[in-house]
Amino acid sequence: MRKVIFVLTAMVFGSFLMLGNANAVTFTMSQTQLLGLYETDESPASAGTSLAFILPALGGVQYSGQILSDSSGVGDILIGANSTGTPFGGSAGDEATNSALGLGSLVGFDDYQLAITNNNENPWSYYLYLVAGGTGYTSTLTEIAAGSSSSLSLDLTGISALDLADITDIGFAISGDVPIAGYDHIFETIVKPVPEPASLLLLGSGLIGLAGLRRRKRRV
Repeated sequence: MRKVIFVLTAMVFGSFLMLGNANAVTFTMSQTQLLGLYETDESPASAGTSLAFILPALGGVQYSGQILSDSSGVGDILIGANSTGTPFGGSAGDEATNSALGLGSLVGFDDYQLAITNNNENPWSYYLYLVAGGTGYTSTLTEIAAGSSSSLSLDLTGISALDLADITDIGFAISGDVPIAGYDHIFETIVKPVPEPASLLLLGSGLIGLAGLRRRKRRV
């Protein structure tokens, strides 16, 4: 019983540590917005990199496809939405624009976050990106091991409100040294919204109540 209470206490403490930065206003895409994303760019452009399909997945979205590299061995794919609704290799208006998806302005937000799970057999690297006021910004390139998850964050505090009101491209990228020794070049990635501070508060409150209930039952 003590072990259970200890685990619950640790979880509560962790949730409140995450709430320590609750004053920061985080932007994260909803499942509906994530479902509206498409391939916006790839590198190298002639290697056969492609986004095969997009499917709903447990509150998030699963993106599957392949990344093929040139002689340098490095390839990546950008999955997002732009101001003209132009997918890679397509024409303007083929897809929804970022504004139509509610991604045209990030005024009032301090950072942009997404929770990413690498649901494949090999590691991939990921980063968030956006173009604000004509200038491109990216988060730190983060490698996520096979079967692992990580929350990525792009700091917006250094970008002016004027530029944040003019988002023309936004999304995330999958990158890697392909082919990775001993693995294939297929990616299967699940992207979800990052939990809001209010959700974490509810989680912490629920865990505290559960811990108290267990203690009362023991005393009876």
